[in-house]
Amino acid sequence: MLHHIAVQGTGLVGARVARELCDRRDVELVPLLSGSPERRMELAEALGPKIGNHAEDEFHTVVLCLPEAQQVAAARKWLSEGKHVVATAAGGRTVSSLLDLDTFAREHGVSVTVGAGMAPGLSTVLAHHAAALFDEVTTIHLASVGSSGPECLRDLESSIALDGRERKSGAWEPAPSKSGRELVWFAEPLGSVECQRGDLGDTQLVDRVVPGTTDLTVRVATQGTERTFRKKIPTRRRVEEQLGGLRVEVTGMAEGVSSSVVYGLIDRRSVASAALACFAAVEVPKSGALGAGGVTEWLAPVEVLRWLFSRGVKAAVFEAQP
Repeated sequence: MLHHIAVQGTGLVGARVARELCDRRDVELVPLLSGSPERRMELAEALGPKIGNHAEDEFHTVVLCLPEAQQVAAARKWLSEGKHVVATAAGGRTVSSLLDLDTFAREHGVSVTVGAGMAPGLSTVLAHHAAALFDEVTTIHLASVGSSGPECLRDLESSIALDGRERKSGAWEPAPSKSGRELVWFAEPLGSVECQRGDLGDTQLVDRVVPGTTDLTVRVATQGTERTFRKKIPTRRRVEEQLGGLRVEVTGMAEGVSSSVVYGLIDRRSVASAALACFAAVEVPKSGALGAGGVTEWLAPVEVLRWLFSRGVKAAVFEAQP
């Protein structure tokens, strides 16, 4: 089967999603549903004949690469038309609203994949994969750094300005905005970065696939990205994206022994997000998924990681030095 998968949003992530889709042999058409005529023509010239330039093209799935504030309404619109949706939104409130579309999506016989980005998304994939190493998972600590463009940065700053939720001692508690600052160690070349709380969607999605943890927390940093985007990017063509990173630490019991595993990932956020969103756009509808859920509610983490590896997005295990 040759797939027709549309992309709505033509910024950094949207353009990379379109590129990922065009690189697949099983994708025949990639309609662009937004952006100026000049921007769509620019992408068509760069990516080739698979790019469609008008909304009348037939497609069965839409990848939303829009600003957070637009994703819920856009998802509802496409679901009502019988299209599968892949959403890249990261904020906790937006993720919650997208998950609330579960019944609506089922009524229309389609799915909405929530958290198809670097964080949440890959953070959930890594946590789910790590959890399989344990008989019982007690603690999961997530952290991310970086953004993939001016709109992404603004959305991230908005999320950090809002209170979130985290699980402490087995119960959900408020996570006050900009609190809980701590140094988090990412893989080189990022090293240590100060991260903080906010309204982040990671904990909701991880809790759905690894329920019952005692502690489940998330931190995020925008260090360095604000300076880069606001001073060096008067136009989209001059975007200089910094490296982003993930750290996922999972602790649990295996054969009666307590231990921890730490996974890390370093890449440009738009690259990692696009690889995951592309895979979800092709594979989730094929799985027969209905309703709303995260990527690994429908796809095995190892399958996702294998695809990401093939696209050059590689996770690693942190190992203690003797």
